[in-house]
Amino acid sequence: MFKILTNEIFTINRKRGRVAQFEIAVEPEEMEEFAGLDFATEAPISWETLADALDEELLAALQSLNDSERAVLLKRAIGDLRYREISECLGIPLGSVMGNLSRARQKMRNAILRARRKASL
Repeated sequence: MFKILTNEIFTINRKRGRVAQFEIAVEPEEMEEFAGLDFATEAPISWETLADALDEELLAALQSLNDSERAVLLKRAIGDLRYREISECLGIPLGSVMGNLSRARQKMRNAILRARRKASL
């Protein structure tokens, strides 16, 4: 039982470590803006709204994804849909959803790293 608990704790810590490197500090004033929003009743995000919110490098990286990668990534990241829900929504096999999401995430990670390198120069 102790070994299972230990492995679970290690898994959680690894996941948090991966997420923590992409966390962004938010000022208290910005949090107040978000507190007033009702995400359940908000209209779906349009491409123009998304384009305004993203850096130029990230927007270019998002546009460089093929249609299925972009659709899967946005449905997972913004729509917070599960793999099976994405599969049913797009009418593609579950394995394709996982593959497209993996490729899209890798391409976006590379774009973020390139943008950070470019900014540090």
